[in-house]
Amino acid sequence: MKEVPLQTVNPEAFTVVLKYLYTKNLNIVGPNNPVELLIDTLSLAHEYSVEPLKCKLEYLVSLQITVENVCSLLVFAHSYQLPTVTSTVFHCAFLVTSQFLTTTT
Repeated sequence: MKEVPLQTVNPEAFTVVLKYLYTKNLNIVGPNNPVELLIDTLSLAHEYSVEPLKCKLEYLVSLQITVENVCSLLVFAHSYQLPTVTSTVFHCAFLVTSQFLTTTT
């Protein structure tokens, strides 16, 4: 059997996708799984057109939006055409901006 090298793929994300394909189970949420793993897994789901997994991961990424990652997640969501993540990021950015503008020093 010939091996196919996957040089640009996060091995942990690839394992998540394979487990999902075989079991339809997604065990990726938790403090030990950084948002980067969600993003890498979502990228693979997008690349291989695994739509049910992609939808679940969009939702999970939307739950991980913080002030620190809002800009990078917006770029990611826009580049992969993820409407759920994009709208949530815009909403969060609006809320943070509104809070910043109404805070007095």
